[in-house]
Amino acid sequence: MNGEQKNEIIKSFALGMTVEEISKVEGISKSEAEQIAYDCADEISRKKAFMERVGRA
Repeated sequence: MNGEQKNEIIKSFALGMTVEEISKVEGISKSEAEQIAYDCADEISRKKAFMERVGRA
């Protein structure tokens, strides 16, 4: 997985997509998606807050 795909997954979590949805769209396993959600929880939270401030979520 490259950095761009990881950033898209983080953005997808910030927009409220589920592990199942992300794994299907990105072609990764559910466990990989869960691991990214766990490892990048702070970044996901910051991105979600930013999107809410600018009206995208």
